[in-house]
Amino acid sequence: MIVNVEVVVVHTDKVLLVKRSKDEEYMPGIWSLPGGKVEAEKPGESILENTIQREIEEETGISIHQHMTYLESKMFYADDRPVVDVVFLSRYRSRQAYAKDPSEVSAVKWIDYEKAQSMDELPSWTQESLQLAAEAIEKR
Repeated sequence: MIVNVEVVVVHTDKVLLVKRSKDEEYMPGIWSLPGGKVEAEKPGESILENTIQREIEEETGISIHQHMTYLESKMFYADDRPVVDVVFLSRYRSRQAYAKDPSEVSAVKWIDYEKAQSMDELPSWTQESLQLAAEAIEKR
């Protein structure tokens, strides 16, 4: 089973989206949330959060706050392999966002919530995660 994590990164009234490289095996070329697979590490705590921190830096070069809010989890199949996907919410902390590794991410952009949720190129499951993030922010 693959464990994948994604993060809705918020900065003012915008969220960060990444465009997956055309070289990616799963869903190449789509706009999505930053994130990636959990890699086998030494036993310890906060494996999901540590993976998000690593992936966001590897893909976009930015830093996010350590505090993250759980939004949702779901299961799907990718090439007949089960994937558990866990989505978190976090706030932008520092550095300029850019497509740091073009083999993984071909573009990045900050976009208003409303515009993101109406993007035809954004999969429905990502739009749903953005809606959950907006609701969680409103509750704060």
